[in-house]
Amino acid sequence: MKTLDHELLHTFIIYAEKDEAILVDVDSIAISLPSYRAKASHIAVTNHINRYLENEYNIKTNVIKCHYENEKQRVFVVELIQEKGLLPSKAKWLHNHLDKLSDGEKKILKSWRSASRQVSLPWFKFGWRNRMEAWLEKTFYDDSLRVEQVRSWERSALFKVIGQRESYFVKAVPSVFSHEPLVSRFLHQYQPLDVPEIIDAEMDQNCYVMKELKGPLLGETTNMTYWKEAVLSLADIQKNSLEHIEQLKELKCPVRPVSNIIQDYSEGTLYKLYRSNYIQSEVYQKLIVTLPRLINKSELLKSTNVPLALEHGDFFGGNIIVQDGKSVIYDWSDCCLSHPFLSVVTFLEEVEQFFSKAAALALLDEYLEQWNMFASKEALAKEYELIKSIAPAYGLTVYQTFIFPNFNDNWDKQQIVDGYINSWVKALDME
Repeated sequence: MKTLDHELLHTFIIYAEKDEAILVDVDSIAISLPSYRAKASHIAVTNHINRYLENEYNIKTNVIKCHYENEKQRVFVVELIQEKGLLPSKAKWLHNHLDKLSDGEKKILKSWRSASRQVSLPWFKFGWRNRMEAWLEKTFYDDSLRVEQVRSWERSALFKVIGQRESYFVKAVPSVFSHEPLVSRFLHQYQPLDVPEIIDAEMDQNCYVMKELKGPLLGETTNMTYWKEAVLSLADIQKNSLEHIEQLKELKCPVRPVSNIIQDYSEGTLYKLYRSNYIQSEVYQKLIVTLPRLINKSELLKSTNVPLALEHGDFFGGNIIVQDGKSVIYDWSDCCLSHPFLSVVTFLEEVEQFFSKAAALALLDEYLEQWNMFASKEALAKEYELIKSIAPAYGLTVYQTFIFPNFNDNWDKQQIVDGYINSWVKALDME
């Protein structure tokens, strides 16, 4: 995924499924796909596209996905939801006669038509949004709801549902994250103050509705009280999960013990990333020679007294909202049953960056104290340092082995790989 500091040409394949027509701009000598220049945003973000198309073409749309990207251009597939008025004079729906498109745009259409035969994610299919909105009307017994698209990509689809008194979010996830709706609903049943309220879920679509959280992101606050509350709420969730391990397994929550992941998959992970040019030769060589030491470290965890618990997978200030003075934890798509200390590594690095090293150490002490029934304070601190040194390799291995293979585009793969690799190298340099 490209950096977000420059303008890109945004080009749109706008398709009306009912009429099997494509919207084009027309002049006296040629036709072209609608496009405009805009500053690059995250590739999944859709609201700026829908706003532009409504303002310029009087149409209500739903962005299916980004179909293609290079250094200068992004091409999006867009679904017509409703014509809200007359099209501008420059625009026209065409069923055929697309031969006046440029050779480049003909190639784009050809590749889209070929790719559309292999669509598997529900929200990448035309008509899914209408079915989702019909489900919402039944859920809320309200046909006056206003639905706004927030994002769409392989990792999820997100819509905001605006009612007269309350707002909600609909989230759909791929099968690799099918546990998220189930685990989210489970957590809300047992710890309703610590996670978002789940209104309904449609399990065959891996889709659920949650009540909107109102308040700032934790990462935007400077009140240490909220950071402390967040990490203690997480510890409470994790300890309570110990009583429900079998139920969480039944809810499809993945089981990923650190020692198993490192010993079974880390070598293959590095090799595949190197062979596919995601990591450079010198980095690969530096990491591969240290792998035996990493495996020996992971072996030590087999004798730990700290049990497998619910590991959030992406616990940081951007996945916690302070609502009514309470830190609420959301986005459990990367959760699994693993070593609980994994969850706080990135979080405590944030605390050190935003506040101080002393503040991070104080929060670590508070967190580890919640696990004092399993080992002494000294043993827990030593185990945390062990987990901290393994965490980047573990995270990279989990993504390469279990997450990336489920996606075709993997727009953010290089960014994720670079993040884990940089942290892994940094951990080695500190040894």
